[in-house]
Amino acid sequence: MIELNSFEGNCLPCNDNLMLLSDDNIKENLNAFKGWFYESQKLTKQYCFPDYIKGIEFSNLIAKIAEKQNHHPDLEILYKKVNVRIWTHACNGLTINDFILARKIDQVYNLFF
Repeated sequence: MIELNSFEGNCLPCNDNLMLLSDDNIKENLNAFKGWFYESQKLTKQYCFPDYIKGIEFSNLIAKIAEKQNHHPDLEILYKKVNVRIWTHACNGLTINDFILARKIDQVYNLFF
């Protein structure tokens, strides 16, 4: 299992040193990520908001983080909900970068409440 403090800091560059995580490693680490699920080789989570505009604001903040980290999730904006799907496109699976980004997204969400 990867140590939780490994999920702090910034995403790593996508190169030959960035390795896919095993299914066992992913499942073990998911316990520290409340509300996240492992589905179809991706981390997924749905965030709820009191109104549509808050969901848009949240999505815009995610976009800024994604650009800074050079790691871009799929976002689906629904009325009062935002669905997030994360995986490392270059590796076609999950890496530590996906958990780093998930942690950052959770931290942004906590600013809303």
